[in-house]
Amino acid sequence: MGEFAFVVSTVLASHYTQSLPMKNTTIAIACDHALYRESLSNLLEQTGYRVFIKAGDGRELIQLLEEAIFLPGVCIIDVVMPDLGGEATAREIRSKWPEVNIVAHSMDDSPKTIEKMIENGANRFVSKGDTAMLKNTLKELTSVNVS
Repeated sequence: MGEFAFVVSTVLASHYTQSLPMKNTTIAIACDHALYRESLSNLLEQTGYRVFIKAGDGRELIQLLEEAIFLPGVCIIDVVMPDLGGEATAREIRSKWPEVNIVAHSMDDSPKTIEKMIENGANRFVSKGDTAMLKNTLKELTSVNVS
């Protein structure tokens, strides 16, 4: 490689990597309720996280993860979604990207639901009504001090 090409590629690589957000503060959300998905995204961004993937179901989330140039630190997955539900989504993410943390998120916080999600790859389960617990869980999984 010539000197000019080396300098250009070094500068481009430096710019490219500097423009990527830190992985541990990035979030992907999969939820079939658009209003909830957007509200959760806004809340998390105000808290200091960057939500860069918002999907309406598990299949869309998997597709967007496959197309992404970097992976999120955490995927927040609704348990009940059309097409590809939470269990199958968690299982596929865990299989393809074991380094990604998964938080199952649902109004159904029955022991059976929690157990199924953990068995299928979720790191944690947080009820949709518990914003404080979600923030604490994300803080724990990302080891980031956010407000």
